Amino acid sequence: SFGRFSLRDLAIASGEIPPVPGVDPPTASAVEGAFTECLVSDLQATAEALHSSLANLTAIESFVGEKVGATSGPNFSKLADTLRSAEKILVARLAQRGVGTDEAGNATDAGDGSDDGSGGKSISGEIKSREDVIRVLDKICSYYQRAEPSSPIPILLQRSKRLVSATFLDIVRDIAPDGLTQVENLRGKDGTESS
Repeated sequence: SFGRFSLRDLAIASGEIPPVPGVDPPTASAVEGAFTECLVSDLQATAEALHSSLANLTAIESFVGEKVGATSGPNFSKLADTLRSAEKILVARLAQRGVGTDEAGNATDAGDGSDDGSGGKSISGEIKSREDVIRVLDKICSYYQRAEPSSPIPILLQRSKRLVSATFLDIVRDIAPDGLTQVENLRGKDGTESS
């Protein structure tokens, strides 16, 4: 609802560069609102894509340098600076949402970072609220989107997220509407119903 913003828009909103004459500049509050509204999984995916782009750019520079010489190859320093600026902004925004990134640019939990035995970082910290449940489900969905995009599990998890704050009867209506009558029978008649 706040709109989409480019890296230039962020620089204008923060006062780093002047606004374009005759164009309403983006406000810092609108940019903040857009970041707040954005899903953590989307921020993670963008940060990881930027990190990957920087790694690829370095590999291209190295490859071309080997073939034609470092001084004869293209200069990607401005592009690299732009990618680093964008990555820095996203890493900071993810940190505000309790998510860090490792050296490979992959998102990690901001907890104790203990190893889970699979070579990755485990999710740590106790789940104390429904909001914590939703955050963990978002992280699981993010993993599947990144590592196993053809898996149907995120579809089921998105449904689970919708049910986190639902009542028991609302959950039964959602997952087994035919079973609602049986639940009503189990509940029995309350004192207000006539026999």
